[in-house]
Amino acid sequence: MALLLLAGGCTLTRPVADPTRFYLLAPVDLAERDDTDGNEIEAVRIGLRRVQLADYFNTAAITVRTGENSLRYSHFNRWAEGLDRGTSRLLTTVLSQQPAVDSVLLFPEASREAVVYEVELVLTACEAVETDDGGGFRFAADWKLHRSDARRVVSRGTFSREGAWERGDYAALANSISRAISELGWEIGRELERLER
Repeated sequence: MALLLLAGGCTLTRPVADPTRFYLLAPVDLAERDDTDGNEIEAVRIGLRRVQLADYFNTAAITVRTGENSLRYSHFNRWAEGLDRGTSRLLTTVLSQQPAVDSVLLFPEASREAVVYEVELVLTACEAVETDDGGGFRFAADWKLHRSDARRVVSRGTFSREGAWERGDYAALANSISRAISELGWEIGRELERLER
């Protein structure tokens, strides 16, 4: 009996490996998107408002859509930071590289500085997708540009990306979402450039 208790105790004290994996949004090289017309413009300071998220994916667990009206949360595959903060961080990096942008300030800091435009962003989809014949991903966002001195919206748009995803490859999913956010930043940058010309 004592031997059985001792053997059971040994298994109880063994360390258990944590299967949780964390994924981070990171800049993606989009040098091939450098399609400026070469004319110099005066760069402006912009402010980035807090990114808004749809409630269903405002979670650390990566969201996987399994049907039109069904989803699951991959609790062992998680975002390393909130999607709102990760998107803001990545978008700030991408926007800072745009010809029309001098610098990017985040709110509430931006409210204490003179900014020419304010960027408002609402993420409406950011998820892996599982289907009977494979997998994919969906990313979508609505954006607006506010002219600070006029206190009005001067431009708006909807951005979306979909693509293939190999089920279980969450690192590839994080890369695809990172690329989508980077492309979104380029799109907003091109619109800022158009407005300033």
